[in-house]
Amino acid sequence: GVLAAVSVLFRGDGLVLVALIGLYLLKQGGWREFAIACALPILSFSLIAYTSFGSPLPTTLDAKRAMGESGFWRGYAYGGFRLAALYVIQSPLYVPLASVTGWGMWHLRWHVSAASGLVAAWASLVFIAYTLMGIPSAFNYYGVWIPPIAIALGLGTHLVARRFGPIAATVVFVIVC
Repeated sequence: GVLAAVSVLFRGDGLVLVALIGLYLLKQGGWREFAIACALPILSFSLIAYTSFGSPLPTTLDAKRAMGESGFWRGYAYGGFRLAALYVIQSPLYVPLASVTGWGMWHLRWHVSAASGLVAAWASLVFIAYTLMGIPSAFNYYGVWIPPIAIALGLGTHLVARRFGPIAATVVFVIVC
């Protein structure tokens, strides 16, 4: 809970992760302890921040939205698709990796664990929220996609090994490296 609270204080979109963990714990039990462990650091910081700076939470989201409204930047969704295209242009080897990752994502759809589901939901909700709020394209804003892509690529590589043998999985591993 304390680490989740710190994620909110470092990045406002950490609130999405806190909400997803809270929903999961609502089903599993232990949500009260998690809520208290999250609330105390956030409320303490918010009180100090409000008296010092006039805002209870960091205003990084306001800065991102102002960048988007400036008109100098392209949108978040455009930037994400452009980034993927640039990787493929840089090396065509990303095409088979995208296929293996897609296979892993397709399999996750039917065999999702709670942890990988939370990671994928977090990245998806950030993508939707950033797009709707007009957040601009900036390379570091796509870091939230690294964990779900890594999970899907790992699962896809496992599926390649199961279907085509260990040599094919080794080829995927070499391409990744």
